[in-house]
Amino acid sequence: MIKRFMVYYVDATGAREGAAVINAKNRAEAIRTYRMFYNVDTSLEVRAVPRFEVENVRRYNNET
Repeated sequence: MIKRFMVYYVDATGAREGAAVINAKNRAEAIRTYRMFYNVDTSLEVRAVPRFEVENVRRYNNET
């Protein structure tokens, strides 16, 4: 199942930079895709946070 992730890198001062939404199967794939497309150096920390879409949450709540 494809999930949506908010992916960004953390700069030297600890601030979030370069946020992007990436569709991927898992967090590792989202980070790998982000590094490849945005050419982010491996020395920078990249984080991927799953996004919860309102329509998907409503659909899930109606099924249970």
